[in-house]
Amino acid sequence: MKRKHDFEDNLYMIWIRRLYCLLSGGLLFSFTMLPLVFVVLTCAIVPENLVWFVVDSCPFGVAWIALMAFLDQFWEQGDVEPVKAYAKAIKTFWRVGLSYWLLTVLILVICMTDLFFLSQTRYFLWLSPSFLLLSGAVIGLFLNLCYFQIRNPGSTFKEVLRISLYYLLRKWYVTLINTILFLSLFIGMFLKPQFGFVLLPEALGLLLLLNLKQLHQGKSRSEFN
Repeated sequence: MKRKHDFEDNLYMIWIRRLYCLLSGGLLFSFTMLPLVFVVLTCAIVPENLVWFVVDSCPFGVAWIALMAFLDQFWEQGDVEPVKAYAKAIKTFWRVGLSYWLLTVLILVICMTDLFFLSQTRYFLWLSPSFLLLSGAVIGLFLNLCYFQIRNPGSTFKEVLRISLYYLLRKWYVTLINTILFLSLFIGMFLKPQFGFVLLPEALGLLLLLNLKQLHQGKSRSEFN
């Protein structure tokens, strides 16, 4: 019994277990987004396929908030049962994750549509930075909403939105970094799917989680309750 205990407490085994948890989280994340994985692997990145990419990205909101909840639990405890923790996160947060993502996609589509029509006018150079700034802010808000919802699962949408907007503006530089990291995830998914869907989600997700934790340090999960 002592040998078994020593073996499990071995430093190498601890790190192997942690890597296993992270890789499992990435695989579960990809499995949740099978429609998008299929489209990315089978469809060319051309304007004609844009509708398919947008429609099949709908499960992303569920997958993302579940991954962030999984990584948050992993960071606090150091060890989790991947399937059990991820499934519990989906069961708890899938509605809000889907809602936040669909709202984000809707606003981004409106911004991109407006940019397309503006590109045919003389006002494009003047107004395009505003739309790009709005798009980045919307992505940053989505990340904040997911994080603060996970940290305060009993809070209302109004409460989560209020604190998310507050830190979006107060710590805009963190929002900028998070938006760049988030867009890097999508770039990796489309350019190197085998890498972007399995390894990047947990790596960039963990970096994003650590950045988001800097927004609101020293507060408990039940601050709004």
